[in-house]
Order: sequence, then structure tokens, then C-alpha cells
Amino acid sequence: MRIVVAVLLVFGAANAVSARNLDSEIKRILAKSAIARTGFAGVVVVDEKGRTVVSINSGHLFTPASNTKLFSSALALERLGPDKRFETRVEMRGKDVVLVGTGDANLSGRVLPYLPGSTPGPALAVIDDLAAQIAAHGVQEVEGDIVGDDTAFVYEPYATSWTIEDTVDGDGPASSALVVNDNIVHLRITPSGKVALDPDLPLFHLDAQVTTGVEDKIETNRSALQVRGTVKADGEGYSEEWSVGDPALFAALALKDALVRRGIAVSGSIRALHRDAAALVASPPAPAGELLASHWSLPLIEDLRLTDKISQNLHADLLLSDVAGSRSAGLEALGNFLSQVGIKPDEYRFYDGSGLSRSTLVTPDAVVALLRFMAHSAHSEQWFSMLPISGVDGSLEHRFDDRRTKGRIRAKTGTLAHVSALSGYAETKHEKVLTFSIFLNNAIADATERRELIDRICAVLVK
Repeated sequence: MRIVVAVLLVFGAANAVSARNLDSEIKRILAKSAIARTGFAGVVVVDEKGRTVVSINSGHLFTPASNTKLFSSALALERLGPDKRFETRVEMRGKDVVLVGTGDANLSGRVLPYLPGSTPGPALAVIDDLAAQIAAHGVQEVEGDIVGDDTAFVYEPYATSWTIEDTVDGDGPASSALVVNDNIVHLRITPSGKVALDPDLPLFHLDAQVTTGVEDKIETNRSALQVRGTVKADGEGYSEEWSVGDPALFAALALKDALVRRGIAVSGSIRALHRDAAALVASPPAPAGELLASHWSLPLIEDLRLTDKISQNLHADLLLSDVAGSRSAGLEALGNFLSQVGIKPDEYRFYDGSGLSRSTLVTPDAVVALLRFMAHSAHSEQWFSMLPISGVDGSLEHRFDDRRTKGRIRAKTGTLAHVSALSGYAETKHEKVLTFSIFLNNAIADATERRELIDRICAVLVK
């Protein structure tokens, strides 16, 4: 898609659909929609010169869902820069071996740079590499504990109004400066009824009673690690994501297991080292010990691209702490950034970086203001590369994949119960670029119907 700053500043051919026709056609689509009649819709479309050509409830506050990631990722890109890297260290402190996280969200088998459809490697690949470095350092025995240290950030695992469902599955695992495998384990059941967790660590002892049957009917009790039910014998199997309760403790367990598998005896136990908000001021960080192993992340832009392309919640929320050391301080930094963008405090209320919070509110006008600001930023090229492309990748890979719209929309999706959103840039057939934001709130239709309504509006934009 040919979106560059020059295109945003200069008008293309004069035979585009007029602003009046665009406005009336979108209003006609909404008037015919039962979703819009009983729910609440907001639409704003702005042309290359910054002129508003469509404005429907654009100054009203909406729940943005994952459109929130536009704000957290823009903040991180502008404040930290695309080349920022994070070091994960293993130190010897006295008799303890301490795994120190500083915000790298990709201590996993994930393929980076982002590649659509790629198959991840082993979940504990980075931890295994750190253990190999420790062995190469000459460590043969650990007399103390294995400690997961996430004190680089204030420990604020969950944000305001995340639901119980969010926090126990892969949608909203606890946020921490130490993130291993996205702080989740995968429950996998084969069609033969074999049950396993990945990664399979000694902490988890599954009580599984699963048989083959005519349908997948699985009940899980995560707190008791119980799995019951049937799995379809000729099906594809069954899987779930389970979040871990304490990311730093999980990381320590993973490192201990990797060391033991290499023949390194560990006399002590595992434990976590956290830092609360009061301790952030009251006590200094622990002094660094002897460096045993180290892992550097790829540049931040690679994680930002992944985060926005696939809408990765944990990574997006972590960005606030990456910028300011805590979620709460990151939200304050976000407010300062938005004032520079020209967005007023009464146009938003943010409570996390991912959009899982049901308390977050923002206006479509504010979203478009951010999009236009980033389009003219010194980091505009990286910014455009972060957004999903219609019919090509990320959360838009299977949307807008017809000849007219494929590759002509770069936009961030958003979905919660009764909420859908899409905001970004649309290239018209005359190679002009429109900046837009579309919100549907209080919509009782299912997610597919909500997406179809938004897609009809976008089809009008590109033509």
C-alpha cells in the first residue's frame, strides 16, 4: 500500500467520490443496519488536508477495545524509539542464581521479525539458551535458590476492569518485567485423548481423565489442574491457553528445570522477587551480581509490529511499563504525549495499554488525531509497517481480501463483547488516503455481523 507522508499532504485526482456522497452513503448503510439502530456507532473520516468529510458521533466517548494499542504503541515508538533493546540477565548473587527481566516480551520460541503463518519454535528456547550459557560459564552446582527478578517494573499484574476470564487464559496473563512464553502454558489434547501441557514443567501435575467420543466436550479446572471430558476421535484435537499466576516464579521454575536437565544440581527452591509501588521509592534495586548469562531482544520495532499486527494484549500492556517503569506511570506519560498530539483530557480515559479494560474510553476524533500525528512523525515509516494490511497479514489477513480492497487498508482492529472497532488509513482507487475511525458499541450482534458492517463502510472508503 503506497502510504507515505507526501501522499498524505498532496491531493490526487479530482474525480474522487465527493465528501457529500461519502457522508450520505455511510449514513445510509448505518440507517439500514439493525446493529446501528439498537447499538451506538461512531464514524469519522478525514482527507489528506485534514478536512473532516464524515462525522457521526465522532466526539462521543466509546469503548475502543484493541484500538487502545494504537495509543500505547505510538507512545513507545515515540518515547523509546524503534531501536530500543532489552537485556535479560542471569546473575549470581551470593549463593542464588537470579534471572533478571527488564521488559523483553519475547522470551519464547516466537518467530521474529514477524512473519505471517510462521510456526513457533520450542516455548523455552531462550531459557534453554541461558541455561547453556550458565553451564558454559562453569557453574556445576547452585547452592542457593533460583530467583525470578521482575523488579525493573512495579509489580501491577492486572489492570482495572480486566475480567476473571481474561486473567486465567491467554487474553490477559499477568504483566511483569519478566515474560516467558507470554506468561502462558498451552493445554493440548490429541484426538487419541493424550493430555499434555506445553511447556511441561514439574510445577504442573495434571489430573486428566479424557476419553475419545463423538464430540469435543472438555471441562477444565485450572486451579486444581483438572481436565475432564471427551475428545472427538477423528477431529483435530483440543487446546486451551492457561495463564500463569506469577510470571517471575514461572520463569524461575523454567530456568531451574533447564539447569537440572544439564546436570547442574540446585540445592535451593524457586522464588520470585517483586517490587510494589511503595518500594519503588522506599528501597533501591538489588545490586547486580556476577553475570552468568545474557540475552538481548531484537529492536523494539519488531515487537511493536508483532503487537499491532496480531493484537497481542500482554505485549501492548507491557509497553506502558517499558516507557515509565509501571502501568500507572506509563498512563501518565501517555497523557502527556497526547497533550502534545493535541488531544484533550476529556477525549479519553485509559486504564491499560491493551484495551482489555472495559473502563477505557476514547473518541473517534481522538483516534484520528493520533493517526494523523503519527503519519507525519519522524517514525511514520515504522508506524505504517506496524498496522495490519487488508487481505495480507495480521488481524486483517482474512478481511478485505477481494481485488478492490486487498492491500488498500492499514488499520487496527478491536473486539470485545458488544464492541468492534477499526481505525487506520484507506487508499482510494484514485490513490488518495483517507484517515478513519469506526466504532460500534452496545451492539448485541455477534462479532462476525459487526465486522461485516464495518467492512461495508470501508468498502465505500476505498472506492
